[in-house]
Amino acid sequence: MKEKTEAKIEKNKRNRGNGPSLLDEVLERRMLGYVLAAGAALTGAASAQAKVIFTPSNATIYSIYNDRLEIDLNNDGTIDVVIGATSAYCGRCGCLAFLGASAPGASNGLETIHNGGALVAFENGAEIPDVAANPAFTKQGSMAGMEIVNYSYCEVDSDGPFARTTNRFLGVKFIINGEIHYGWVGFRSASAGGAQLFGWAYETEPNKPIRTSLASASASAGASADGPTSLELLAGGHTTVADWRRRSAATAPTRPA
Repeated sequence: MKEKTEAKIEKNKRNRGNGPSLLDEVLERRMLGYVLAAGAALTGAASAQAKVIFTPSNATIYSIYNDRLEIDLNNDGTIDVVIGATSAYCGRCGCLAFLGASAPGASNGLETIHNGGALVAFENGAEIPDVAANPAFTKQGSMAGMEIVNYSYCEVDSDGPFARTTNRFLGVKFIINGEIHYGWVGFRSASAGGAQLFGWAYETEPNKPIRTSLASASASAGASADGPTSLELLAGGHTTVADWRRRSAATAPTRPA
């Protein structure tokens, strides 16, 4: 009996040669099925959900350092928004400080009130663009400013839409492949002395308004931002992981040498 069993095993080995075993083939077929199912599930989910891409950032900028933060909303290598914090004069009473923003690019813009006035400091849940307010867009504008109004008594005056605020949003429009997209930059706090961000977001569908969301701020307040699910990793592979890590990295401001 033992000799017959061994002979049968040897015969099976010769028949298989050096090719894959039956177990290998089964595993390969199952893995292919999982990948196809994951891709189909993600395709269905993408069509059913709002396509808003959020990038977390814990960047902080200071006027005293003349910080400048360049933001690439959609990670295509082009700067879409610049947040700048500067101090113009420092003396016995302190420093003149300013916080402002600009939108590089021929068609980029920052949302202002209808008469082209100050930049809008949107609250949570606001829609960008704010169609009801007949918005306008400008290339650059002031967010907050502080000036010394009485040098004898060192009195200061601070104003601007973002002066002494928390949880506010800057509305942005920018161009992807020749089409207008809307987005926002979120600030945990802002003043003439500087600002702390929690991230930025944009709508992938052209000409579609986007709503500001503090839920994004809450998600980025933890040790790490929400990453792709196991289903997304399976369908996307190593490129999905690399893109998530790049978007999750905090962005540091540049400072003059």
